[in-house]
Amino acid sequence: KTPAEIRRLSIDKNRGFIYVAWSDYFKDIWRKSLNQKGLSDAVKIGYSDDPDRIKDEIGGNLVPPESIEIVDKWPVSDMKGAEQYVFNKIRKNRLTSRREIFGMTKEDAVQKVNQSISKWEKN
Repeated sequence: KTPAEIRRLSIDKNRGFIYVAWSDYFKDIWRKSLNQKGLSDAVKIGYSDDPDRIKDEIGGNLVPPESIEIVDKWPVSDMKGAEQYVFNKIRKNRLTSRREIFGMTKEDAVQKVNQSISKWEKN
């Protein structure tokens, strides 16, 4: 492969989406952490090259897939970089370092991720 082809493939491999997912089950699973922080709801924020498939992946690990709503998604050129940037901006809301679960409403999550992605894309 030529250097240009290799570069294109690496760019394509990094492309994807940042998504906000919500399930009514999340607030039950993380009730203790939410109560400790005085928060009322929880969302999952992450990256994927296929946000629709993520419902099954989250569902298989945590909750029934049909209970998961992909609230919103943002196309990005570098999924991991964008996720790291977003997580740094909202780290005080993170409920556990082992999961991408944040204590905030769906609406707050969409607003904060949208603001973060807008700033990140300008860099």
